[in-house]
Amino acid sequence: MYSFRLIRNLSVTIFTLLAVFYGETLHAQSDDAFLPTWKLLKSAEKSQFIAGYLYGWRDAAKVTGVVIEFVKENPKEAVEGLTKLQTLYSMEGLKADVVSNELDAFFSKSENKDATLSQAVTAVRAKLQ
Repeated sequence: MYSFRLIRNLSVTIFTLLAVFYGETLHAQSDDAFLPTWKLLKSAEKSQFIAGYLYGWRDAAKVTGVVIEFVKENPKEAVEGLTKLQTLYSMEGLKADVVSNELDAFFSKSENKDATLSQAVTAVRAKLQ
């Protein structure tokens, strides 16, 4: 059985990748054509952006699989569980540059050197919200 913690960890990973690689400038243009933003990126930045974007899509597929299994195994608790999951996606007010700076600060502490990305983002999110 998949745990809620696994769903949370995958969710945080997806947010992090999108926030870090997508950035505040790109997010502001989410309803507009993407070409103007794409043209501003250098080749290495394009590759990094697409790598994060593809990673996010792969994680989204994993999360979807976890959700499907959870609903199959816990149909009565599905709505409650999915509502809890939805709150994990709430990153209202967080900006990619602030999260990135806080991640630098988090990883600069020796006790955090072995932390996973999910653990780091969770800690930063808790600090900022």
